[in-house]
Amino acid sequence: MKKTAMIMAATASCIWMPLTTTSVAAKQAAASDEAQPGDDKIRCRKIAVIGSLVKKTKVCKTVAEWRIISEKGNRNARDVVESGQACAGGPMCNGG
Repeated sequence: MKKTAMIMAATASCIWMPLTTTSVAAKQAAASDEAQPGDDKIRCRKIAVIGSLVKKTKVCKTVAEWRIISEKGNRNARDVVESGQACAGGPMCNGG
């Protein structure tokens, strides 16, 4: 039971991690893709802080950056499901 909970927690952290970070490669990919109307508008989201029930942090990015983050998160989730592992090489994968 504890192992299942740990696997689910690791999977959740793998999915939420792309929401909190944007790599330079992702920003360059956004610049090279075709620009859509409204991509330069700034959108802010409140994201729950891990480990807190009520604390949230405000993150502001352009629409294009949010789209890249979403696509990266979807790609990571798809990779986890297709590989059959909760995480690929993370500290939780070695049975700890």
